[in-house]
Amino acid sequence: NRKNFHFIHQLSPHSPYSVNSECEESVKYIGESPEFYEGYKDSYKCVISEVLDFTEYISAKDPDSIIIFIGDHGNLLNYDIKSTSNRKIIQKLDDKGNVLNIFNMIKAPENCFNSFGEPRLSNNAMIFALNCGFGYNLKYFDKL
Repeated sequence: NRKNFHFIHQLSPHSPYSVNSECEESVKYIGESPEFYEGYKDSYKCVISEVLDFTEYISAKDPDSIIIFIGDHGNLLNYDIKSTSNRKIIQKLDDKGNVLNIFNMIKAPENCFNSFGEPRLSNNAMIFALNCGFGYNLKYFDKL
């Protein structure tokens, strides 16, 4: 029963956009144009599908796993993903409490959210993981 840590740096959905919304290879969209927006939209939907599929796959093998996705930006689409009892979509807030449009998702055992709350800032995601995974009681940052 050993603990594992894996870091994956996933570059999607960044240009050039080369998949459709079903994650099938498609035309590459580069530059500013109406087609560029369509390429972005398809790529974003594909990535969200992959994120959810990956989370389900890992959860089936390890129901107590902690999975964190932190984006460098959000979406332009207001594409909504629902939180569940063990999967939280964390909105990043600025120092005045305004929501910033950055994608963050954490999947963890429900008791971790009950014990440690939702890390309301993306820079607290790793603190949440350490607290949940190792029983620490590290304090969250209150600002970005």
